[in-house]
Amino acid sequence: MKKFTKIMGLITILIISTTLLSCQKQVSNESNQSSEKVKKIVVAVSGSPKPYNYVNESGELDGYEVAILKEIDRRLPDVELEFQKTDFAGLFAGLDSNRYQVVANNMTKKPEREEKYLFGDTSYVKNHTIIAVRENENNIKTIDDLQGKNVPGSSSGNATTLYLEKYNQDHKDKPINIIYTEGDYSATLQDLQNGRFDAYVVAETYVDTASKALNLNFKRLPIANEEEVQQSKAYFMFRKDQEELKKEFDGVLNDLIAEGKLSELSIKYFGKDYSK
Repeated sequence: MKKFTKIMGLITILIISTTLLSCQKQVSNESNQSSEKVKKIVVAVSGSPKPYNYVNESGELDGYEVAILKEIDRRLPDVELEFQKTDFAGLFAGLDSNRYQVVANNMTKKPEREEKYLFGDTSYVKNHTIIAVRENENNIKTIDDLQGKNVPGSSSGNATTLYLEKYNQDHKDKPINIIYTEGDYSATLQDLQNGRFDAYVVAETYVDTASKALNLNFKRLPIANEEEVQQSKAYFMFRKDQEELKKEFDGVLNDLIAEGKLSELSIKYFGKDYSK
């Protein structure tokens, strides 16, 4: 009888051990399958201009675009976003080489960009491009008034610089004197205030932010053909092979707009609602 009891005990232990091993294997397999389903997506930002994206006092990436991306990451269980900071030119080179799959840097649509890259259907910011001049400037009112004037351009070739360069190609007899600079918009606006430049073709959000932070004052002149200079809406920019990811991003953005979350984030970072 004792022998029988011992045998049954051993059998019971064997069954329990086998069951536990089977459960652990199943959990491990499920965990591996779950991990395999999550796609790591690298998002590139330049770390400027503030408040779109920037490095905060804690040394962490922050800003309006970063906050939106964190919401997207939270709401897409099949995606894990990783941020990488690079210079402006590196944003495009990184997409070309597949080092990055998405760029978030206040990107506006331009035909030359749309030929190579995929843009979202839903924008996350809408703002105006203006001509900023000193308050005592009375002779500049339009783009044509910039002929012969000192106007900053980005050495990395942003949308407004591309427009100014095209303008000069079409007006070779009376070109705008483009002075290329590597300074960010805050430094450039300070140079405008100090007289280095006569005017600055720039997004109004940048003027808002710098004026408050640096106590600068400018006239803000509307541009009649604003959409030719730079589209007023900014989008996330993807590699051409990221159509499905683009649709997922658009879906979350539409939800954020409907919930009022995008407006909330815009007011937090800009001080006003530039989301629509």
